[in-house]
Amino acid sequence: MTRNQDDRTLESLSSTVLSLVGMICMVLGALVVTFDYPQIVHLGGFDSSVVGVNNPNLDRGLYERLVIEFAIGVVILGAGVALCVPKMIIIIIKSFDRRRQI
Repeated sequence: MTRNQDDRTLESLSSTVLSLVGMICMVLGALVVTFDYPQIVHLGGFDSSVVGVNNPNLDRGLYERLVIEFAIGVVILGAGVALCVPKMIIIIIKSFDRRRQI
């Protein structure tokens, strides 16, 4: 193989790996967002007087941790979209160009 072919093969492999990592990040982020949001809504609806009589800081701390985890899930989802979607758009555009040439 020539150096040009090696560069193209490496570029193709790296873009495929980035797309795969992007898909994994999208799935992981979507799972975190999907499972944390209902819990945040549920805990956010409690009045502070109703939340644990014995340990009022327990549920408030849990709520704050869930909000942080939800925000991280949104960031992971966004990173997955940023890694995966541009490659998909390029593939779609190339397929339309090929159909138009036929």
